[in-house]
Amino acid sequence: MLRGGGWPYYLQKLLYAVFTIAVNIFVLISAYFLVKSKFKIKKLLALWLQVLFYGIAFYLISCAIDSSNFGVGFVFYLAPITSNAFWFITAYLLLYLISPFLNIILNNASKKQLTILVVGIFILDYLATRFGINAIVNFNSGYSLIWFMFLYILGGYLRLYPLKIKKIWLLLIYLVSTFALWGMTFIENNVYTAIFYNPLEYTSPLVLLNSICALMLFKDIKIKSKFWHTLICFISSCTFGIYLFQESAIKPYLYFNILKVQFAYGSVLSPLYVLLFALEIFALGLLVEIIRKSIVFAISAIYKKIKGKHEHNL
Repeated sequence: MLRGGGWPYYLQKLLYAVFTIAVNIFVLISAYFLVKSKFKIKKLLALWLQVLFYGIAFYLISCAIDSSNFGVGFVFYLAPITSNAFWFITAYLLLYLISPFLNIILNNASKKQLTILVVGIFILDYLATRFGINAIVNFNSGYSLIWFMFLYILGGYLRLYPLKIKKIWLLLIYLVSTFALWGMTFIENNVYTAIFYNPLEYTSPLVLLNSICALMLFKDIKIKSKFWHTLICFISSCTFGIYLFQESAIKPYLYFNILKVQFAYGSVLSPLYVLLFALEIFALGLLVEIIRKSIVFAISAIYKKIKGKHEHNL
């Protein structure tokens, strides 16, 4: 039975089906590169300081906007990891912390052993969801460290043992799966939801399949232009900061006072507004992250200069 109505509603559902792979993709890409790299405490510290910057800076900005926001929230953003101020960051930083141990497994186990591990964990997720033991194994629909660990193992597996499937088939599978997910969001009590519960959860088989296809489709793209290669690499390095920006303490003010998303509700152009809002948030977040990077670079340069003079005097 269809729910809702009108083409804007259908198009919004399609956009959700397309972009729901974002979190899975981020972790898969991280694993794809980290499986062959060494753990760096410096990088972990840099990530933590970045989270701290966005947590505290935008909490203070939110207090300047509305003084009623001032209070115990400061402690919440002062310890963003342990307070779970950003669920994704807490899970991701913990994942990075244990990644060296996951790499030991990935780089020393056989292909057969890793295949059994990947399939076994996914089956466990299915059983946890369908038989009510999710609270024990804590997959939590993909909002958990355990699911991130699974994605890390899967991403590392795909790096070590790439799927030998032609791009055209990967694209076809992705498109069919995406439209299947889209259609299932309108239908109550269909076979898929009866077996796998929520079709658009991160742990959903079709969402996971789409995530894998997207990774394999883009991983071998070669960008010959040095300009575009540099630009894309720089922007990609800012995406973590863009996420922190849009999840910061000023999120309500950003959405309702600056972007005024409330005026898009019920509009026939709401799908266009959704894309426009996403681009605006991305642009604003990119600008903020560039400013943050510039500040960090300036502080680092000053520190090196002072350190150099001190060592010279010695």
